This record gives sequence, C-alpha cells and structure tokens, in this order.
Amino acid sequence: MKLLTAAFLLAALPLWADDIIICGTGGEPEFDERFQSWGNRLKTVLVDKLGREEDQVQLLMPGKGGTLKNIRKVMDKLAGSHDKDQDLFIYLIGHGSYLREEAKLQIEGPDLSAEQLAAMLAPIPARRVVVINGASTSAAFINVLSAKDRIICTATKSVYEQNATEFMAFFIQGLEEGLADTNRDQRISVWEAAEQAAALTESFYAGEGLIATEHAILDDNGDALGTRLHLDPTRETEVRENPQADGDMAKETFIKDFTFPKTAPKQLVDDYLALMNQVEKLKDQKKRLPKAEYYDRLEKLFLKAARMHREIRTYE
Repeated sequence: MKLLTAAFLLAALPLWADDIIICGTGGEPEFDERFQSWGNRLKTVLVDKLGREEDQVQLLMPGKGGTLKNIRKVMDKLAGSHDKDQDLFIYLIGHGSYLREEAKLQIEGPDLSAEQLAAMLAPIPARRVVVINGASTSAAFINVLSAKDRIICTATKSVYEQNATEFMAFFIQGLEEGLADTNRDQRISVWEAAEQAAALTESFYAGEGLIATEHAILDDNGDALGTRLHLDPTRETEVRENPQADGDMAKETFIKDFTFPKTAPKQLVDDYLALMNQVEKLKDQKKRLPKAEYYDRLEKLFLKAARMHREIRTYE
C-alpha cells in the first residue's frame, strides 16, 4: 500500500497562494531580533520547501513596510489581484495587547487591531482565508475574524494569556523539519501544522519545568468560539466527535499541497484532490469500521487515485 501511495504523489508545478507575514515590534532588542528572525525563516521555508513563488510571499516588519499604512496598501492591492480560487494566508508575529475590548498586534507606529484587519480582508477575493496569529492575547482575534471560509488559529486560548509566546517558533520549526506532515502524505494541512506546533509548545514548557502560559486554539466553523489544539487524550475523542467542533476545514486546507503539471485540466486536478480528501476522511473512520471493510475501501480509492494521477502525469 505504501508503494502505491508514493507512486501517485509525485508531480511538477505548485498551486500557489498569497502569503502575508506581518512582524510586530518587540519593545526590546531581544524580542525585535526574535520576531524578525521568525519572519525571515517563515518566508524562507514557504519559498524553499513549500513551493511558493517568492513574489507571492510578502514579509512586512519594522523598517521594511511593517506600518499600518503600508499593510493597508498591500491588502488593497490584493483586493484587486488575488485569485478567488486560491487561498490567502496571513501570519502575525509579535506581541499582542488587549485593552478596552480591543485586540491588537503591536507594530511600528499605530498598532494593527483585529477590527482593522477584518476590514482589510473583507474585499479580498479568496477561496479561504487563513490567519495564524502567534502573538500573546491573540485569542480575541478569533471573536472578530471568525467567518465562513476562514480558519483562524491563535497561540492563546484567552486574552489573559499575556506572556511572550513560543507557538510561532514551533509552527515554523514544524514546517522547516517536515514534522508538520504528521501523516507523511507529502502535504501539510493547516490542522497538521497547528496541532504539531501546539504539541511542540506544550513539550517545551514541560521540558523547562514551567507552567504553560499559552494554549493554542483554532476556529474554522464560523462560530467565533475556537477549539483547543493538542487536547488531553481523555478529552480528544469527545471533542473531535462533536459536530460543532472545529477542524474539518483546516484538515482540507493546505499550507503545502500536492503539485501538478501546469497544463493539467483544472477539473481533473479538482477531481483528484477531492478523491484524496475521501481517503483522508476514510482514515478518520478507521477505528469505527471492520478491518476488512476499511482496507477494501481504502484500496479501491488508492487504485482510482493512481489511475487518475497517471492521467495527470501525461500533461507534464
């Protein structure tokens, strides 16, 4: 089965998405250097390992376009140029604040509020919008940004988690080292990347003998509530089987996706991706199906996918 799987995951040109990385101010040289290092590393891994075109990844930081005025310019340009069939990823790196019921990312000059970001995103056409906010007190961004076809992940579960966060460091590490591809299918979903980062963050605090001061959450069902990532195993089944819980869209939205020949028909590619999503959904049912039935259905899907992939390869 492994050989069959590997046989139809190879391809040529990537499906790209626009990525905007916004690095805030640190207030101290230590944090300034940390945030800018994270921003540079994230851009590098997106281009070098995840198949993004360099001009599709914009890095905004203090002294390099990281002001509110320039962020607006970048977003306004995307409103007129972004492909409605592609995803948009926004990464927020830095310190957050929450005062008078307003959540902000601390940037050069006037800070960026959740409400301002929501207004900037509203006119941008996109299949889905993904916001990864690794700042402190970031949970409140979910309350403002949550909507249909949006995935919002924050480093904290509440606005009271105000200490400097480590989540973004481990999110980037997971992409750099390939740890985020937890099912080894050569693509990385938003869910995988966020779950892995949450697990590594938890391990960091445990290893240092510290009480965790951040607990990542994710919202993708538009209810503005969010679901804890990397739950205690005793609660995981209960939450994952709750139809209101988050995660379904995040599991089908990819930071790194399969790649295909540029000339392959869009419908053929879409059908192939839909089939691979069926494989993932079947895997989720493994514990609830008789063993023979599970492997029989899985083999049929893999064989169909292999034939479809062979057809796609003729366009290389």
